[in-house]
Amino acid sequence: MANEFVKLSPHESVYTQKNLLYSELETLTATKHLLNYKFLKSDENKLKISLKSKISECLNLINSLDKTLPKVKMHESENSPDIEEKEMLKQEEISNSFDTAKLELELEKIKRKLSALQS
Repeated sequence: MANEFVKLSPHESVYTQKNLLYSELETLTATKHLLNYKFLKSDENKLKISLKSKISECLNLINSLDKTLPKVKMHESENSPDIEEKEMLKQEEISNSFDTAKLELELEKIKRKLSALQS
């Protein structure tokens, strides 16, 4: 196979060199970003391991504290705050269900209006 050479005009030569240099620049910046990512990822992993060990230490301290503290038995009364909170949550859920029903009705009205406009 014979080598073939093509003569480029000075304008084409400059254009080709610019494109080649831009490609090299983009490749080097991508490599730089990749190396930075690897460094940050390894740092993140070290921090996650450290956090996991700190959390396990805290859990161990909480467990030991739980074992050393005395157990207290509480009697629940009818007017306890927990029961009142549960009732309030139930009322909120009921009101939220009404809100979603209203929203669904509004959505249906808008859909009907859109279909009427498209027809």
